[in-house]
Amino acid sequence: MEYLFIFIACIATSYGAPPVSVSSPKILVVGGQPALKNEFPYQISLQRNGRHICGGAIISERAVLTAAHCVQLGEVQEFVVVAGDHSLINDDGTEQRRNVSAKILHPNYDAWTVFNDVALLTLTTPLTLNGAVNAIILPPEGHLAVGVGLASGWGISNQEEDKLSDILQKVGVPLATDEICREAYDPTDILDSMLCAGFPSGEHDVCRGDAGGPLVCFDRPVPYLCGIFSWQHTNCGEPNFFSVYSEVSYFTQWISSTIGQI
Repeated sequence: MEYLFIFIACIATSYGAPPVSVSSPKILVVGGQPALKNEFPYQISLQRNGRHICGGAIISERAVLTAAHCVQLGEVQEFVVVAGDHSLINDDGTEQRRNVSAKILHPNYDAWTVFNDVALLTLTTPLTLNGAVNAIILPPEGHLAVGVGLASGWGISNQEEDKLSDILQKVGVPLATDEICREAYDPTDILDSMLCAGFPSGEHDVCRGDAGGPLVCFDRPVPYLCGIFSWQHTNCGEPNFFSVYSEVSYFTQWISSTIGQI
């Protein structure tokens, strides 16, 4: 994940039972930086054949939301969800590893256009929710996110080295309207069900290895999962281009109904 300096809202919240306590509400000037241990209890590392490939977000003790393109290839038994992780290399003592029992891609996912780029992963064994592992709430169906989002992941921080970050990183990004985002890309590439975020000046952004990871927004009383990182321009942090997320509020009904059938 590449670094930037931004204004970001740091708002107290809880992510589900049991509650998780975070900072008191305030506005800070922060840069993309290593996350504190247990700061993002909903963050998971999605691994395939023992290697980190994507991020994801815990939405219940038995379900994780990620990008469909992260899991469209490969057999279910190849994937492992690691929750409570901070360092990809070292043992933090808080990790919970779960095998994946099913991968459920959105029925209208299109691998060519990357439309509807969301997938649910069900776990063979429920997660134990605690201070290091917890769920993030979903937005109401159709809710329009505004303001600033907070992204997290182990994506590369230096494109020249093209190496994953060992420690979980966090970065705040301002949200862009669909109209502004369509001016940057071909208008037909940006659907209403997509959420764009980043600075027009570029240079700092999420990057390779962050795909499928969470974007959390703060324009409601409790922070919620507003985006799942889907795609971006060829280079990370390219000037005049935004990173594109699947806007979770467009999929809340599908997520809820699908989980209800698990």
